[in-house]
Amino acid sequence: MVREVKLIKDIQAQQRGWTVKVVIIEKAMPRVSKSSPNKYQTLILADEEGNKIQATIYGGDIHIFRDTLIIGKNYYISNAWVKEIGAQYQIVQNNLQWTINGRTIVEEVTGDSEIIVPAVYSFVPFSRLHTYIDSLSHVVSRNFGAVQRQKAWKLSLGQS
Repeated sequence: MVREVKLIKDIQAQQRGWTVKVVIIEKAMPRVSKSSPNKYQTLILADEEGNKIQATIYGGDIHIFRDTLIIGKNYYISNAWVKEIGAQYQIVQNNLQWTINGRTIVEEVTGDSEIIVPAVYSFVPFSRLHTYIDSLSHVVSRNFGAVQRQKAWKLSLGQS
């Protein structure tokens, strides 16, 4: 049976009966909501054209997907709940988000061409580093250092 696979940009709010092949770009640690005692976990997914979408897993469903949805791996995802997301919660340029729950079908891609998304690195001044605390961003370097020169801090990231 041939699987009809769509792109992220082709999925509309409240649409059902779809499948998208994605790669997991980011997977944040589970967090407790600031406005309620509920836990949530945010992911960033991309398709083969580089379209991105934010996905969120809530409550007990976080445990269901704990050992799946691994960063860098490819999956077919079907029938996540699709809804609009408020601008204050957006972390990618997409006004929709997927809610992944126990009814969402997630199947790892095997024996198929994989989606490869190039790594993107951003460098920020040391003085702004504190703004990234509790964000989805993380330091992927093994070497991290700060050097003070002429009363200005310089962040040095290197790979070894």
